[in-house]
Amino acid sequence: MKGGYAGKFLRVDLSSGSVSEEPLPSDEILRKYIGGLGLGAWIINNEVPMNVHALDPENRLVFTTGPITGTLIQSSSDWTVTSVRHELHSKVIHGSHSHGYWGAFLKLNGFDGIIVQGAAASPTYLWIHDGEAELRDASGIWGLDTHETEDAVVVDIGMVAETSVAAIGPAGENLVEAASIENDKMHSASKGMGCIMGAKKLKAIAVTRGPYPVPIANPKEFLQVSLEWHKTVEGTHVIAHAARARPPDAGDAPYFTTGKNFSDPEWSKEFRRGVSEESEKFPVHPRGCWACPSPCAYGIDVTTGPHAGYEATLAGGFENSEGAAAMAGVDEPGTVLYLTDLVDRLGLDVGTPSCAIGLAIECFEKGILTKEKTGGLELRWGDAEMTEKLWRMIAYKEGFGAILAEGPKKTAEYIGGEAPNMVVHVKGSGPNLHDWRARPSIIVGQAVCPAGPCWQGSLGSELMGEPDLGFEPQDPWEMKGKGALLAGTQKRSTFEDVNGVCWFAANINMRRTPGYHTLMARSIATAVGWDDFSHEEVLEVGERVMNLQRVYGIRRGMTKADDLDIGPRFMEPHTTGAYAGLDIRPHLVGMIEEFYESMGWSKEEGKPLPETLKRLGLDDLIPPLYAEPAGSKPT
Repeated sequence: MKGGYAGKFLRVDLSSGSVSEEPLPSDEILRKYIGGLGLGAWIINNEVPMNVHALDPENRLVFTTGPITGTLIQSSSDWTVTSVRHELHSKVIHGSHSHGYWGAFLKLNGFDGIIVQGAAASPTYLWIHDGEAELRDASGIWGLDTHETEDAVVVDIGMVAETSVAAIGPAGENLVEAASIENDKMHSASKGMGCIMGAKKLKAIAVTRGPYPVPIANPKEFLQVSLEWHKTVEGTHVIAHAARARPPDAGDAPYFTTGKNFSDPEWSKEFRRGVSEESEKFPVHPRGCWACPSPCAYGIDVTTGPHAGYEATLAGGFENSEGAAAMAGVDEPGTVLYLTDLVDRLGLDVGTPSCAIGLAIECFEKGILTKEKTGGLELRWGDAEMTEKLWRMIAYKEGFGAILAEGPKKTAEYIGGEAPNMVVHVKGSGPNLHDWRARPSIIVGQAVCPAGPCWQGSLGSELMGEPDLGFEPQDPWEMKGKGALLAGTQKRSTFEDVNGVCWFAANINMRRTPGYHTLMARSIATAVGWDDFSHEEVLEVGERVMNLQRVYGIRRGMTKADDLDIGPRFMEPHTTGAYAGLDIRPHLVGMIEEFYESMGWSKEEGKPLPETLKRLGLDDLIPPLYAEPAGSKPT
């Protein structure tokens, strides 16, 4: 190993209060899993037994960077937190990603990652600086929201310049399944990672910019790759699509927006148009991540409506506003931005709770849910004050909010009647929010993703196309071959989750960059010194990580039935608009089975075949996978 890696992990045992350093695994393991999700999943597989629940102290919370994180490659800000996913009944390994400066600063302190185990007796935070680490008392900041926590930690350590803080809010403290970890006030690692951090009573991890540059094996060639990468995306402005909420083109893109529990695509289309047009009048302040030339993070000043004078601090695409506001029918632009910011401050992922909120409001409007079951609350579309109250009740698990905090599927069971036929979920969790009913392979991608519904599985063959895999965006309703194409996009997407680069670095105005796979491979080769690292190995690493996740999930009880567990409303055809009447349901099983076969998994169970695992160098996973009875579950 010549470069790319700092060379060591930090291990934090919160039960004993100890902090220690340890070397990275062998060069062979690093090349098989690279970093990020790959290395995190490998550690979880090795260290977390099958009977450990996500919230048990014995579970691990693994923070990892990739070999490109913290370098001069464009958008090399990615960091990952990997654990057993509580949101999916502790069955799967999931890796959530965030950006900003936290990952780069960790790398510059000489650490490729942090392995957190045990649970503290009282609230604690970790501070990493100058290549050292210390645990500090967080009792005085327990209860603060994520923004308040970031500010309080910086004050507590002495107003140290260039410090990035990753923190949980009230949702994580109260063990809400969908709690997230927020950092740099505009970024988050979602899908329940904040819940696990809260169970460990770890309030925050502060990282002050370190003094150790990332070593590069072949600096001259690495610089050339960086310049080529920058040139390929020159002129791309992610901010035009994120801050302004503009769709990348005209056509059917507005129908990707959702609201009102997926019940009214025409309303959702108008929601996007109205918020987009009004927000163009609001001053926007782009705030890029480490090495980012086209920032998607931004502050935006609300100048009209009841929240005039408020600055919302946001990032990414439009799905956060769809969840925070549109799913409740709230469409006043300033309020939409305020609610989106509020959810981040509470430390919540929007996907799962918003699907519960939308279902509850629709059921109340239709008389299926009454005030007797809501604790006296009257739920109506567009009630901004009630929507804010529900989000706060979810974060604190108060009253009816405690029901909604359990997610959309359990909320539907609580409501009863027709509610289970109206719910949006995948495996009980909320999907990544857009109205994907216009893009069926993305629904299937969320269903079969080994981590559960998340961006790792969400980019199918119909949205962007994959020039390096030989296809442009596909006809959404030409089903033949979709499962095979989806397998290819998930392998590529999974590799993006290991190398340390934000996936926006792959886009030219929301289209995949031709030659991107080669750029990824060359960046790894020149950074680390693996001169023969190739485009083919990019896909092989992604496939290997997917299979490791799949095997772990099956050993914990994940089955084909789980992949088919999709809320009925998420598959209902649109009743109006460009996609009226188009129905994924007759094709669902066939697409899933085609995906299985393309992955080298059994058609009947979605179980990786022995020959697939051998080809990927995962021979050690064959005995436990085929020796254990189906349906093993954590205690």
